Amino acid sequence: MRITPCLTLALLPAALVAQVPAIPDFPAIVRAKTPGIEALLSDGHPLEALQQTEALLPPALPAFDKSTPNAGRKASVNFSGLTTLYLLAAKTAGLAGEWEKALDYCGKADVCAKTNYQNTLDVATPVIATWTQAMDQAKQIVAEQGESIKALQAKEAGRTPAEEAEYQAIVAKNNIYNTTKDSSAKKEALEFLQKNKDRVPVLEGKVLTPKERKELADYKIAQDNLVRGPQIIASLQKDIEATKSEIALCQPKIDAINKNLKDEAADIAKGVAAVKIKGKPVKETSGPRYEEAKAMFFEGELTNRANFDSRPKKSERLNLLFRLHHNLAGSKALPKVDEAIERVRNDQDPVPGKKPASAKKAK
Repeated sequence: MRITPCLTLALLPAALVAQVPAIPDFPAIVRAKTPGIEALLSDGHPLEALQQTEALLPPALPAFDKSTPNAGRKASVNFSGLTTLYLLAAKTAGLAGEWEKALDYCGKADVCAKTNYQNTLDVATPVIATWTQAMDQAKQIVAEQGESIKALQAKEAGRTPAEEAEYQAIVAKNNIYNTTKDSSAKKEALEFLQKNKDRVPVLEGKVLTPKERKELADYKIAQDNLVRGPQIIASLQKDIEATKSEIALCQPKIDAINKNLKDEAADIAKGVAAVKIKGKPVKETSGPRYEEAKAMFFEGELTNRANFDSRPKKSERLNLLFRLHHNLAGSKALPKVDEAIERVRNDQDPVPGKKPASAKKAK
């Protein structure tokens, strides 16, 4: 899951930012809730984990806020969190035996990831273009004004305290000369000004003019753009690649679940064909008789020792039992599935009264 980078990309004034309804902080939800959900899965309670995960999901895919580059980037990270949440729901559904739900959540994760990628691309591309142009302009400014800027940088420090005092004394005498009606004071001021007339341009030349201040400020912005531009562009390209990689997570899971469902359908068809009701095979492919035969097939799977001998791990046995829990929902055999699940949770024999094949051989 992606984490929001600390990088400001706002290019529009706040007054132009569109107001978008707040949506949940999905990355924060994933960080806060995943440990508890994973703990339930580890303890063999995937149905409870699925229930908790489903409660975190939005009723529909939220709107992607592209009102500003910053809003778009925040939305991109949030959609990545939602993709992770959908995949977590798919995982819990799969372990709970709800394969159809798992397929649905993988599909929603796929849509979320693809939406995120396209919108992230839409948001980032013009920003990358803007920064690329700004860097080109900055390179030109630095190349053309590099030498002249050195003189302005020397002036940037301004006058020393002694020079400033000297300059203010000249300004004061100039004011006296222009305003006084006292002839002797006027004469004294004129003599002072004439004596220091060569110092005036020197002292004024030590302070930047408004035009020079702008030139120096523009040059500093150009230098800053040359530093920040590559960082921002690289970060945006990383965002694009991250959302693209999230799409690749979904399709393999979708393919795997579809294969499991297809294989299961073949096993059910084969199993039902072997079932006999009142001594007669079941030829129907739907209807009450078919459903009765299917339930009998699943009940047989529940008590088939080979199913559990081939799945020695606790997690593997629970996966089988929770799928049987789904397939036998509403049937009279469901309590037997729950009993078997509880036995496996407690590291007990899932099929009591039937010895493992290995034990029979040893005997």
